Amino acid sequence: MGKASSSKKVARASRAGGRRKVRGQRGLVFPIALGLVVLLGLGLILYARNNNQAAATTPPVLGDHWHAAYGVYICGNFIPAFTKGLDPNAADPLGIHSHGDGVIHIHPFSSETSGKNATLGKYLDWEGVKLTNDELTLPDGTKYKTGDACPEGTPDAGKKGTLKAAVWEDVQNGTSAPNIWITDFNNIHFDRDGMGITIAFVPDDTDITKLKPPTAANLAQLGSADAGSAATTTVPGATTVPGATTAPGAATTAPAATTAPASPAPSDTTAPTDTTTPTPATSG
Repeated sequence: MGKASSSKKVARASRAGGRRKVRGQRGLVFPIALGLVVLLGLGLILYARNNNQAAATTPPVLGDHWHAAYGVYICGNFIPAFTKGLDPNAADPLGIHSHGDGVIHIHPFSSETSGKNATLGKYLDWEGVKLTNDELTLPDGTKYKTGDACPEGTPDAGKKGTLKAAVWEDVQNGTSAPNIWITDFNNIHFDRDGMGITIAFVPDDTDITKLKPPTAANLAQLGSADAGSAATTTVPGATTVPGATTAPGAATTAPAATTAPASPAPSDTTAPTDTTTPTPATSG
């Protein structure tokens, strides 16, 4: 009996020890999981901080003042430049605007338009233009959607149009072919001063690599507007596309130079303030 009793005690102790071991193993799961969560959180914080630091030092930075020529080509014609910049009360809180002359001025007032955030989409938002992967909506509400036919009265009337964009790194002096975008247009980034962008709604067989913006040839002269010397230009080839109405505020004959759109910069900016407006483009 003594041996049996001892054996039972040993067995009970063995079972109890096993249960304690299992409970001990389960008790490690929570602290390990918590440690992994903490490490993941620290990793994300470091990643975000590095990204922000990179964005703060990626051109254009606060204090830069760049210019880019742009044009919108619809079914065989360049249409007139967008006209919000002709309004002397059109504020520019972000530091990306135009004077109604086919030139984009990029001088960031904050991180919203500096570094990786200096994009075509930010400028189009200011003008009231909506551009998706397959549809362009002008400030007056006129729409051009991939797959729709070109309007009557245009050189490409009746042909199905597709949205594309051509981007030149040095539109005035460079000889390199442009990069062609067929999607994600709003994320076209302003990489340097002197770029050129043509947004096109055209049949697929149209070679948009030859369609530099009409203001490309005199970009430097037009860009001097913000430096205090107004430039006068006529946009060659610009025409009102049949089926599209002139945007509100647009003028057929360019008005005299006026005070530039107000550009109230936040207190953290050192960007130069625009002082005069060039005479805007004359539609042909």
